[in-house]
Amino acid sequence: MRERQMRRVWVGAIGLVLAVGDAGAQGPPRARRDEQAVDVLHGVRVPDPYRWLEEMGAEDTKRWVEEQDAYARRFAAGHPGRQALRDRLAAIASAERLGPPVVRGGRHFMTRFGAGGPGASSVLLVRDGAAAPERVLVAQTESWRQNGIAPAGFAPSPDGRLVAYTLRARGSNWMTLRVRDVTSGRDLADSLVGINGSASSIAWHPDGRALYYGRFDVPAAGAERQSQLAGGRVMLHRLGSAQAADSLVFDPPAGTGFPLSHAVSDDGRYLVISATVQGTPHNRIYVRDLTAPRAPLVTLFGRADGTHSFVGSDGETLWFLTDHGAPRGRVVAVAAAGGERLTDLIPEAPDAVDPWIGASAVGGRIIVGYRRDVLLAVTVFDARGRRQ
Repeated sequence: MRERQMRRVWVGAIGLVLAVGDAGAQGPPRARRDEQAVDVLHGVRVPDPYRWLEEMGAEDTKRWVEEQDAYARRFAAGHPGRQALRDRLAAIASAERLGPPVVRGGRHFMTRFGAGGPGASSVLLVRDGAAAPERVLVAQTESWRQNGIAPAGFAPSPDGRLVAYTLRARGSNWMTLRVRDVTSGRDLADSLVGINGSASSIAWHPDGRALYYGRFDVPAAGAERQSQLAGGRVMLHRLGSAQAADSLVFDPPAGTGFPLSHAVSDDGRYLVISATVQGTPHNRIYVRDLTAPRAPLVTLFGRADGTHSFVGSDGETLWFLTDHGAPRGRVVAVAAAGGERLTDLIPEAPDAVDPWIGASAVGGRIIVGYRRDVLLAVTVFDARGRRQ
């Protein structure tokens, strides 16, 4: 029975694709060509006649999108398998699922997805102990729903007393950061703007009274979708202070692209900053020892000759996943004090490290996700790189 139902769903999906293909034969709405849009690259003329479609807020672009949408809907609406496909996709989207727990100060934080059906926002849950019942900590309010605002992400403080969470308006990457008291469920007065979901990151200071965040220049109202990211820097915000009083931690050098990300090591000792080189997948890594007052930023990977991702630390040694000298990826150990010496912790393997899974340090172990043919294979290593 189930196989027959799934077969009908897939037949319906294929039918929709064929219907859209037939639609194309009947002449879809045509986009005008701007023959004046031409770039000259290395002496070669490169036409770009549809560049005007990049102006998302332009009336011509809106009209073209509306015409394309109406055209596709006319052909899809009468297909007999469409409703079955919609019902199946709605059921899949409504399946409740939980994100991995984050444990801080004995509390377990996790995100619940899908419980409210398609389009429903996520809900942040907390347990005050491993065996304690879960309770809702952050959920979309009626006021937020009416204004198209929903929770986007969260980061609990090291002691689990507070949680920083972000709110995002529908269709926008720009977010506002708030901080909530976990015990009372009330928000603090802190409210931070200039945070972009595609390029910013958030990490708590080890003392739990401040947090690092990536801040960008806030675009003018109504220009959020057209404006390019600019002015990226890493800031430190002390709870209870105004955002205007935040301290500049890292102002990236010229030629830095996005994302601009950072993390604090699990032991709270190191701040690790990753600055992407504009127009490339490569990045530079900077580190600060948070236990030393006024410690400078130390450059670990300054040549931008690879892609390096922070994995974890062991005392004064930091671990990174890198493709430098290893196209399929390897995990290396490097001294936090700096220097060019890299030591293979987990050498490059015949299988490539999956770029989406990467490598993570969990409970003194390193978990690496490899892509083996078309399958994902997860391997666990100890802190010395020995396969478990």
